[in-house]
Amino acid sequence: MYGAGCWASNITKNCPVGIACSSSGCGEELIKTLLCKECADVCAESQDGMTALQELLQNKFLASPRLSCTDAKQGGIILLKCQIDLSSEFPKMKVDFSWAHTTQTMGVGYMAVQDQTPEFQLSRLEAADVPGCAIQSRGIVLTQELSRLQEKNNSS
Repeated sequence: MYGAGCWASNITKNCPVGIACSSSGCGEELIKTLLCKECADVCAESQDGMTALQELLQNKFLASPRLSCTDAKQGGIILLKCQIDLSSEFPKMKVDFSWAHTTQTMGVGYMAVQDQTPEFQLSRLEAADVPGCAIQSRGIVLTQELSRLQEKNNSS
């Protein structure tokens, strides 16, 4: 469901930041909070995707008045944020891939352009954390010169 389960915005001339996110968890809770739409709004203004997801899940999910009757809020979200920096002689794209969850575990798979094989991680809450009440977040940030990225795409 667009806004709850997924959201995306393109990089344009006027907006050098592109955001895509997807959620998983208890569908009713994701729908009531429009988690992915909220994610795009929070992350568009932030520098760090991991911190933004932490803030998002705390303020817009766990503390949401729409979920006040729910004890253990189950959700996870992945974020891909791309930002183009045209300020230097060699334009660069910064790619921030982050994820966060309130569930006990969340499987995350990804593959960058320069990778030969996909990566997979099983993200887990800390042992003392209570699922549905605590947040675990992680992220990876890569910066790539756009000319090298285009060369790689042209040779594929």
